[in-house]
Amino acid sequence: MGHATNLGLNRDIILSTAEDDWSVALIYLGYFIFAVPSALLILYMGTTIYLTIILLVWGSLSIGMGFVKNVPLLLALRFLLGMTIAGFFPGMLAYLSRYYPKTFRTMRIVVFYIAAILSAAVAGFRHRENGWNWWSRELAMALYFIGIPVVLLGIATFLFLDKISNPLRFLQPAEREILINNLCDEMEPDANEPEEKHYVQWCDIYSVLSSGKIWLFAAICVGNSAVTKYWIAYFPSLVKYIGYIDASESLMSSPPYASACVFALVGGLSAARFNGHGYHMVVFDIISVIGFALMAAFEGSSKVAVYVSGCFACSGAYAAFALLMAWLTINVSGRIRRTLAISFVVGLGQIGGVIIPFINDKSSVPDFHRIHITLASLMFVSMILTLLLLVIFNRQAKFRMENQLQVDEEANNVQCAELFVIG
Repeated sequence: MGHATNLGLNRDIILSTAEDDWSVALIYLGYFIFAVPSALLILYMGTTIYLTIILLVWGSLSIGMGFVKNVPLLLALRFLLGMTIAGFFPGMLAYLSRYYPKTFRTMRIVVFYIAAILSAAVAGFRHRENGWNWWSRELAMALYFIGIPVVLLGIATFLFLDKISNPLRFLQPAEREILINNLCDEMEPDANEPEEKHYVQWCDIYSVLSSGKIWLFAAICVGNSAVTKYWIAYFPSLVKYIGYIDASESLMSSPPYASACVFALVGGLSAARFNGHGYHMVVFDIISVIGFALMAAFEGSSKVAVYVSGCFACSGAYAAFALLMAWLTINVSGRIRRTLAISFVVGLGQIGGVIIPFINDKSSVPDFHRIHITLASLMFVSMILTLLLLVIFNRQAKFRMENQLQVDEEANNVQCAELFVIG
């Protein structure tokens, strides 16, 4: 909505400030409500079928936006779009996390997330400077450009993406056995689900909702998601506000995403090599906090400083979010519980996207100083919660190591006693 608002969408269908805010919030509200139900549908229908349905409906709704004639229809389509896409990102994460061992999982998830970041960067180049005419041929072509490829991707997904129930058909038997052994070696005892278990039990849902670590992941996700949603919805308006106009307005919205891709790639490589997801997240959170604080401090005095600080704020938040998702998939065992946990964390994180529009006052120009201070505070809280999660995981690792040493010592004592008796 950020580029569309700048190009005149709110004028063409007469959007008030409150309606504009709701048009941003409703898509994330639908995402939030339908996140966990979408996980249940993924597990019931299978990833291939559900992703196909999502992509077909997603593309159809995007095309349907070209026929919007009034505000209620626009808001309804935005809410339905949020409900539709709620299963896509968690479904893809669950799919990737099932077929890749933990040691390879981080970079696969980071690369997938980088693709999402690049799509936002491309959007800045795609929009024209002429402004939206809601009944124009240009708008219809733009919406077709968005919707038709998604529909085609849905068809390709149905034809070529293997179902989870029939995995690894493209591998040779020896390769399949090696991969399955690697995956089994990484499973914890509570993750050994029988192959025939394709349904969700209440104990699976309870184990996710009762886990304090999952709630910490979700709370961290709220802060990171608030930043990413703000960037999508409001950064184009900020670029215009600080003085970039006409064609440069859309073009200048894209470089922060390119910077975020670099940060995410470097962070993913380093975290995968040193197995330090939490520590890397803390570093990226600090970068984002400093970036937003500088944006608030330099607002009105130096547009270059605001823009450069924004690049760092954006890069830190996006990189931290990518590592958060990888860290989550590594630390939740079992296909069903992992799928539920991903959907719950990502869904609850959409609260950030719901509340960000209403931080603004009722004026037509967003209060960027207030928004940047709020986002800096949210990222700071996310950093503190990440440190707390690190402490919990480190204590658990230490406890497991001590137990393992104790078990090994007892086994050695028993072996020595048996040798003594035999002797």
